[in-house]
Amino acid sequence: MIIDNLNKNGNIVFQKDRYFREKRLSTVPQRKYRSVLKNKLVKHDNVLKVAIIILLSVFAIYELDYICRKTLYFKINDIVIKGNNIVSSETLLKMSGINIFDNTLSTDFLEVKNRIMKNPWIKSVEINRTLDNVVEINIKERSSSYVTVAGNGKRYVISEDGVVLSGVESIAKISENQNMVISGLFPSVPVLGIVAGKDRFKKAINWLKKLGSYDFGRITEIHVGDDSNFFFRLKDGMKIFVNSVKELESKLVFLKKILYKIDLQKLYIQYIDLRVNRGLIIKPY
Repeated sequence: MIIDNLNKNGNIVFQKDRYFREKRLSTVPQRKYRSVLKNKLVKHDNVLKVAIIILLSVFAIYELDYICRKTLYFKINDIVIKGNNIVSSETLLKMSGINIFDNTLSTDFLEVKNRIMKNPWIKSVEINRTLDNVVEINIKERSSSYVTVAGNGKRYVISEDGVVLSGVESIAKISENQNMVISGLFPSVPVLGIVAGKDRFKKAINWLKKLGSYDFGRITEIHVGDDSNFFFRLKDGMKIFVNSVKELESKLVFLKKILYKIDLQKLYIQYIDLRVNRGLIIKPY
């Protein structure tokens, strides 16, 4: 065996050992380089794969958008409006803002409903879509139940729940109760679509229920402007002023006797005032 040299510690270093040691040391940088190169290639492949996936996704989204928006499969084939008797279908269709061949996926049907609900005659709206792309708009309308007189003297139609619907002259058909006037709900011009004087309207309806049970015959007007000036008007135009239901009930028997005599003698009375402490006041024309 050939002795090549001694190491620093004085130990013998054989030529064969030196050869293998130098070879091992010389391969370390190569291994590191290969490892770094391999990692770079892996990262490059991953970036390339991600880029391909993103491109394919964008293409798929574009194709899906084209299929949904451009093809006839999602187009509205027909629009059917049901339940409307007062507001015309043409008016409702125009308010909806949708048309045949509009795309159902790009149509905001909640917004369509809100647009239709802006009409004060409309109480509720339900929109359904069928499998053959027919849009059904089901309407529930308010009924014109009473008339109110505004501060400017103009008459407005109000619904059973007190919503101001329109001016009297703007409708062709009115209900049987249309001759019932509820005055004093508001001093100025009302806003269409809102409840006309909520508390006063409730008071008027409560009075109507009470007066209906007293059998006064046809009552044509109830005025609820304020507590000190409340009255109801009978069919012959006579006003009856009263402070409260309790006061009316306490004088009800006497009042009916007076009304019977007035009718019997065919007298023309402007008003009867029950607000005095005792008895009542009768004001003839």
